[in-house]
Amino acid sequence: MNQITARRFLPLLATLTLTGAAHAAAPTRVVQGTTQLAGVAAKLGQTFTLGKGSPLNFTLLKAEYSVGRVVIGKTVYFPKAAEKLLVLHFTVHNPQKAEVRCYWPDLRSTAFDAQDRGFSYVQAVAHDGTSESLAVRLKPAEKLNVMTVIRVPAAGVVPKLMVQREGDGEVLRYDLRGGVQPFAKGLADPTDASGATPLAQVPTALKTFSPLERFKVRLDEVKFTQEALNGDAPAVGQRYLSAVFTLRR
Repeated sequence: MNQITARRFLPLLATLTLTGAAHAAAPTRVVQGTTQLAGVAAKLGQTFTLGKGSPLNFTLLKAEYSVGRVVIGKTVYFPKAAEKLLVLHFTVHNPQKAEVRCYWPDLRSTAFDAQDRGFSYVQAVAHDGTSESLAVRLKPAEKLNVMTVIRVPAAGVVPKLMVQREGDGEVLRYDLRGGVQPFAKGLADPTDASGATPLAQVPTALKTFSPLERFKVRLDEVKFTQEALNGDAPAVGQRYLSAVFTLRR
């Protein structure tokens, strides 16, 4: 390489070296909202301790689909059109040597459908088998069976569930595929082999209470009559179809 060529080449080499060094030192771009919360792969029946300052043991016992209604406190929760309920049954246990406060906002549950859309629980938790809202102080070693519900889309399975204690960074992640109790035969849509989709019209029987939004409804009697109803007689050549219902809260 002669002197003239070297004079032309060296500045170019220095430029390339500096550019490469600057490129290597460029900071990594961070997109907010894309960092997943720290989580643990959890299974039904496993017990986990949530919370560091005031630990509480949590065990998800069972998950099931429902088109019924659930009463917690003074509120009735029911699936709306194109919805079903995901009912979660679990235990809370105090592993500490002192009493610990246990209130329904302490444990947050979020279900995710096949499109990864999130659905939060109804902001209420009850003692399992009752309508009593959870708000207690657990004695040392005391354990309670409790439940909550999540409104989810009626069609298809709910493959994922996330459970987190308020103020705790750790998340329990459940793979619910094959782990949720399906609808019983007669309620399940036969076109969905998983049993996770209810029929659009739920069959019921005469003189049997069935859930209907906030109430339980029973059809007691159906008959034709030509008697006047509310003071109005049927038109000539016509008759009334009379249906008698009983509603119960």
